[in-house]
Order: sequence, then structure tokens, then C-alpha cells
Amino acid sequence: MGRLVAADLSGHGLNPGSQQPGKRSDVWWVYCISADGKVFSVVSRESPPKAGLTVNGPVTFLLERDRIQILNPNGKRLVMRVLRRRSENICR
Repeated sequence: MGRLVAADLSGHGLNPGSQQPGKRSDVWWVYCISADGKVFSVVSRESPPKAGLTVNGPVTFLLERDRIQILNPNGKRLVMRVLRRRSENICR
């Protein structure tokens, strides 16, 4: 059990020919989860509202090597890739 301490939209590359100038071609969300004195930085394409998560809200998860399985409050299981894990704060 942990807490979602931050969620940040990231991405790169402008999508040439897009109907929306300046729209990024590749976007993802970086989530920062704090639990038991460690902080995990994980990545997903789903936004927090779509994933059913809220910043400063509780997160139930299972850590597996370079993946993390999160059970959101609606019972949906989300699988995200772990970018970093540290004992110090790695959130922005």
C-alpha cells in the first residue's frame, strides 16, 4: 500500500500533419508512488482520471521486477513500467 504523490504529463516529438499544431506525437504519464520509505517512478499512457487514481490518494500495488501492478478503487488492474526506485524523493 502506498500513496500517489505526483502525476506528470510527458512526451516528445511534434506530430507533423496533425490537425492540432504543437500536439505531441508520443505522450505518457509519469506517476510517483511513495511506500515504505521508497519512491517509485512509473510510466503509463493512461491519465490519472482514466486510470481511476488521484494525486495524494492511496494506491494498492504489487511490485514485480520492472513492472508494477496497481489495483485502482474500481477493481481494475493496471500494469505500468517502473522507471526508477529510490529511497530519496525523485518526484518533481
